[in-house]
Amino acid sequence: MTTGGAAEPLELPAAAMAEIERALTFFDHAAVGLDPMGNASRGGHTVLHVARAFPELYRCNAYPVRALPFRALGAASAVAPRVSIPEGRLLFGFGAMGALVSSPPDEFRVDRFAHAALILHELDGERLRQLLRGRGDPLPREIAIRRAADAYRSHGAAVH
Repeated sequence: MTTGGAAEPLELPAAAMAEIERALTFFDHAAVGLDPMGNASRGGHTVLHVARAFPELYRCNAYPVRALPFRALGAASAVAPRVSIPEGRLLFGFGAMGALVSSPPDEFRVDRFAHAALILHELDGERLRQLLRGRGDPLPREIAIRRAADAYRSHGAAVH
């Protein structure tokens, strides 16, 4: 229903508003350097979930919803120096995410979801690669050692 050509404001269910506030907390933590990559990712995934469930989110005038696009970009800016993903691509993906809650659905909504999801997957992949590098990626080495030990036991001689 519209009033004078404009869509009526949307009242979000409490659970949806709680998810928006949760995303804001993740983004705020990322922006101040508290696990920036992890919190930016968690915030982004939360936004995608809520945006899918509530495509009319742009009609909500509540402060948390209005603040979300800006806080998402703040999180992306905090992540940029810590990753090899170009800053422009990070900002574009997080900007697309913000547009999912601030713009009416249009023919580019699917593209916004795709760009936002893609940047989150890139961020998650980079975060996991950093975790493995930080640990020295011990799993492949352990597998090689076990295979060599198994080969030695089964053949009774060194394998090389």
